[in-house]
Amino acid sequence: MDGQQRTKDKGQRTRRAGARRGFTMIELLVVIIIIAILIGLLLPAINSAIRAAKNGAVSAEISQLSQAIESFKNRYGDYPPSRVILYENGQFPVGDSTVIPGENITNGQLCQQTLAALRKFFPKVAFSTSGLPAPVLQGQGNYWYDYNGNGVFDQGAYILHGHDCLVFFLGGVPLPNTAAVPPTYGMIGFGQDPTNPFTNSVNNGNTMYNGNRQPPIFEFNPGRLFLDPHNNTANGLLPAQVPGYYDSFGNAPPGQGTTLNFYTYFSAYGNGAYNPDDVNFYTEDDGGNNATQAPLAPFWLNFQRTGFSAVPNPYTNTPTSNLGGGLPSGTVTFQKGQSYQIISAGVDGQYGVGGQYIPATSATSTASNALPYDVANTGAGPGPPGSAPAQAELPSTSIRLREGDNLTNFKSGTLQ
Repeated sequence: MDGQQRTKDKGQRTRRAGARRGFTMIELLVVIIIIAILIGLLLPAINSAIRAAKNGAVSAEISQLSQAIESFKNRYGDYPPSRVILYENGQFPVGDSTVIPGENITNGQLCQQTLAALRKFFPKVAFSTSGLPAPVLQGQGNYWYDYNGNGVFDQGAYILHGHDCLVFFLGGVPLPNTAAVPPTYGMIGFGQDPTNPFTNSVNNGNTMYNGNRQPPIFEFNPGRLFLDPHNNTANGLLPAQVPGYYDSFGNAPPGQGTTLNFYTYFSAYGNGAYNPDDVNFYTEDDGGNNATQAPLAPFWLNFQRTGFSAVPNPYTNTPTSNLGGGLPSGTVTFQKGQSYQIISAGVDGQYGVGGQYIPATSATSTASNALPYDVANTGAGPGPPGSAPAQAELPSTSIRLREGDNLTNFKSGTLQ
């Protein structure tokens, strides 16, 4: 009997111990709440680490692009221009005084600028400013300069802007895959024939074709080469069909969202100044034509030209806008005044208006005025003549906040 009782007592103690090893509902809720709090504390740190890693990857790629640009200069004698007009028949009407719609330059001026660069880089290529190029006069038959690599003689002109020029001069002639939707692109370098380096890798009746090629100076990731959806459509010229290069933030390709994440490229042309219209995106930031939106169009003083420039714009050391008190006085000086600027829009895909940037090392720099919009940085200011009141009252501080995550080749890390 005593043995049976002891066995019974032991079983009861075992069941009570087993019951004590379980969790009550309250204990489970406490554990869940603690885990949720820990996750909440960790998420900002994780997101910050991910953002820092992405920023680091883009900054590293900007450095690689800068090295490639320096290699281009060592090989060809100068930095690539950031706006050119191309005629595939080799004829450049330098005397044409017609202002190109949507540009701040005449056709003749842009032709002169383009020829100065192409003749320096490719001195054996036959270009003409009047009549037909020499090879045709010599009866050498059907040929053209297939800059855009589409295998077709395009009878007209097209313009490459800064983001296109960056890819073209560092990558060479594009090889488009038009069967893909949207089209995909690879850059195949320039041909080794010094009289016509602008040929595709497929001979399509061009008698000056040469299949021997130099490799690209920079190996662009084909998965991030996209056409600007508004390239040349605003000025009536032919589509350039030369892609720009997206940064690695992974934002939606152009045409699938309101942001654009092309690396922009501005060249100072060795004269200490930039032309802000070398890169204009017509649907960036606010999803509309920024050329008509006052808050995103600051006054610019450049080459004795005054006017409004769509975003993005290069960065300066001195004020470029003073919407409350007229134009700035004195000479506008630029960041990287003798070379070039590369700009990424950052993770938000918004470039902002550009303009004055005060480096953190400057005695006048503070966290609040590193990106001032006007001379006094007064906040809301009047827009240009005829602007809508809602546009005129948009606070300048909020306009420039979108530039804080921008990445460039003249500052380590973001602008803020």
